[in-house]
Amino acid sequence: MSTRTPPTATPAGGTFSALRQRQFALLWLSSVGQSIGLGMQQITLGHFVYDRTHSEVWVGAVAFMNFTPFFFFSPVAGVIGDRTDRRNLLFIAQALSGLAVLILAILITTGLIAMWQVLLIALVAATGQALTVPTRLAYVSDLVEPRYLMNAVSLSSLAQNGMRIIGPVLAGLLIATVGSGSTMYVNAAGYLIGLVPLALLQSRPRPVAVRPAILGNIAEGVHYAVKTPLVFFVIMMGNVFSLFGMPYISMLPVFAEDVLGQGAAGLGVLSSASGAGAVVGGILLARWGDARDKRRLFQGCFILFFGALVLFSLSSSYALSLLLLFAVGMGSMSHINAGTVILQLSTPRELQGRTMSLWTWGISLSFLGALPVGVLAEVLGAPAAMAGSATIGLLGGAALMLWYTAHVRRAAADREQPARVPDAASTERRPTG
Repeated sequence: MSTRTPPTATPAGGTFSALRQRQFALLWLSSVGQSIGLGMQQITLGHFVYDRTHSEVWVGAVAFMNFTPFFFFSPVAGVIGDRTDRRNLLFIAQALSGLAVLILAILITTGLIAMWQVLLIALVAATGQALTVPTRLAYVSDLVEPRYLMNAVSLSSLAQNGMRIIGPVLAGLLIATVGSGSTMYVNAAGYLIGLVPLALLQSRPRPVAVRPAILGNIAEGVHYAVKTPLVFFVIMMGNVFSLFGMPYISMLPVFAEDVLGQGAAGLGVLSSASGAGAVVGGILLARWGDARDKRRLFQGCFILFFGALVLFSLSSSYALSLLLLFAVGMGSMSHINAGTVILQLSTPRELQGRTMSLWTWGISLSFLGALPVGVLAEVLGAPAAMAGSATIGLLGGAALMLWYTAHVRRAAADREQPARVPDAASTERRPTG
């Protein structure tokens, strides 16, 4: 079963057509600010923790704290987003993340920081992000027409991943010159500056059809996802992608220091290489990605991501690692973008917040996978741990693709079956002459 876009869904105006719609443009600008903060935060926090402890377990533990709010709050965020004004929810959540990072910067620069504080603040900042991510994904479809959806989702990823190129490089340079604490101030500024466009944005009216009970709302979204094969397939693929693939981000400080022999600046370039791939993938999707069979695009990007990640895990060459991370970034964000569009086109508008929260919850499994990968890296080494995890992910995704392909074939056979059964009247002999 393919996810097809009707002929009228092709946007006019080229790669940046969705940005001509003012409300989406404001949302896009706010995501730029958030992405500056997040792109720098991942590198700065990972480097600070590893430099302070020289422990892969602590690096994985901080990443694990980032997972916890997504696990508990993403489903609730979907319900809240379906009930309330999504702009207000985004404003509050982004402000929470920015203030948490600002407090962390103050603690580092005053010398009062302790590792338990790092874990706690990472938890608070991730809580804001857990509320922000599914809400922002669902909000896009509120602000653009369906024919601009793939373009808008791709441009949103460009905002995020463009800053993944600039943010890590800037973070690496700042860490090397002014230290982690001052770099954290710039992180916080990115989050807080992004609040200005949100304050100017005006939401469009949309249907709100949810019951008062939050658990009932969550159950309704889960029931829809489980009973809709395409939605279930996409979400499960996202789970495998995140659990076994995305922990590579938390392991980049280890690869940079111990495998490739690079410092903070080299770590920033490594992260920027995957960000550059994500930007190129986003541009290609924005321009030509409104494919009629989005499922095949979704699956192809999954294979590209994991194939390149296995090779990166085994590489000891810095130049080759940069090239492979470029392919990793292209595959990862294109996979996420295609999956986001498939889910939005396959879900009633009143359920989109909850479906996006399930999608985001799956993506957050990268933080859950980071802890065991960190422990295995301590024992086996980062290359063996990451290569093994990526191989399991690739095999798991292949199994899901085979399952869904078999489902599509069965469904097609069931639709054709009535036509193969001869009608009783047709079997009677017709008079001749």
